[in-house]
Amino acid sequence: MALLMMQNAGAVTRPGTVISNTANAAFTFDGANLDSPSNAADVTVTEGSTPSQVRFFQYSPSGQGAVAKTAGPTGCRVGDAGEPFTPLANPTYPGGEVLDAAGSLNLVAARRFHQGEPIFVELTDLDQNLDASARDITQVT
Repeated sequence: MALLMMQNAGAVTRPGTVISNTANAAFTFDGANLDSPSNAADVTVTEGSTPSQVRFFQYSPSGQGAVAKTAGPTGCRVGDAGEPFTPLANPTYPGGEVLDAAGSLNLVAARRFHQGEPIFVELTDLDQNLDASARDITQVT
């Protein structure tokens, strides 16, 4: 079983947005207060691409070396993009402990996993974070 976590980052300005900037210098010269605005500099936001980063984590029952992370809620969609997501059950750690994915879990970065052990996946892709206040959806193939 795999759970997907999305890491929030700053808000993204939409491509095509024009950002206009004008500087203003206020100063005193020979006893006179002067104000001198610059010309406007316009920049149009274009669509860029940043590399994505995927990290794999495993649950640490002892919490040793772990970072508290929230992994849920989780869901899976089978079929077309318009199909709804089916909520996934909370993962079960070997030995029978049910992990509350909506709560804080002690997770450690890992490269090796044991059969039946839940795998937690964190995807970071800054230019794909369309709404910093919401979880984004990604397609894994």
